Amino acid sequence: MKLSKGIIFALVGAVILVVGLSLFFYNMSIDNKEISLREKFKAQQKVCMTAHDEMWKIITQKAEVSNEYKKAFEEIMQKAMVLL
Repeated sequence: MKLSKGIIFALVGAVILVVGLSLFFYNMSIDNKEISLREKFKAQQKVCMTAHDEMWKIITQKAEVSNEYKKAFEEIMQKAMVLL
């Protein structure tokens, strides 16, 4: 059974179309995941900044630490967050 050139071209074209569409939708999925991860990162950054600010306020009130030590506190907090 011999296939005509038209049928062969149609099959090859269909395969190329399916592969192309698959790659297109895969790329869209990757882009959506990247955007989602960026938004989660920004949200977590805000949570960390809020926790930092609240902790600094408590430390300044309870321990009566002045603002001149704020930079040292930030450095210690960054090292502590890495350990978590």
